Amino acid sequence: MNDQEAAQLLRNIKLAYPNAYRDLDRKSADATVKMWAVSFPEVPFKVMEMAFNRFRMVSRYPPTVAEMVSELERMHYRALENARLHKMLGNEERAKRWMNVVNFTDPYKRENIEGGRINGDDFGTPGNWLDGGDGLPQLGPGPAEAGPGDLGG
Repeated sequence: MNDQEAAQLLRNIKLAYPNAYRDLDRKSADATVKMWAVSFPEVPFKVMEMAFNRFRMVSRYPPTVAEMVSELERMHYRALENARLHKMLGNEERAKRWMNVVNFTDPYKRENIEGGRINGDDFGTPGNWLDGGDGLPQLGPGPAEAGPGDLGG
């Protein structure tokens, strides 16, 4: 996102949250635009706009950079799932478009998730979901045989 796109994003924030940035002088406004632009240099405006539109539907307050990072992270995983789904359905063009969103939001995913593991559960390697893997997350072994104390039966 460049300075002009950051300025447009801030105008959108101002429209959605009229009290946001209302008392900003020109120097502070320019610094704010620059801060947003350098915070998301590799993210296209359309992706940032999509993230902001999702954010504003659930928040009464204007976003901070950190909140937009969190929204981009959520978008990353949603886009990965959509790409995987379209790949499985044979819609290569849509899968590629979703993978573009995945690639642009990749720097914002949680760094504590590595190698497909979340809290010890193995979800497979996301790349395999799109390049001929089975497409199904590996959630670990199934339930053991139901015993008398189990709710299964």
